[in-house]
Amino acid sequence: MEPKTGSTDLVSLGNEEQVLKIVAGSIFNLWEAVNNLTRLQPTKRDRYRVTIPVCVDDGPAILRVIREHHAAWKANSAQAPGLP
Repeated sequence: MEPKTGSTDLVSLGNEEQVLKIVAGSIFNLWEAVNNLTRLQPTKRDRYRVTIPVCVDDGPAILRVIREHHAAWKANSAQAPGLP
């Protein structure tokens, strides 16, 4: 007996062949759903979130450089139309 999509027939865990078919089918269906969802592209990308791991000892110096680069980027992007 092949497992049917949306079937509510109960399968005993002792029936290893059927259990394997159901689990494998479920994983493949889930994988297909993930692949379909990754095809979606947003029409507009407004914001980005970046996480930068920082060593505690170097933290203040690195944060100062990040702030300087961010300020320069923001100043340059304000001149370019269509950029945030």
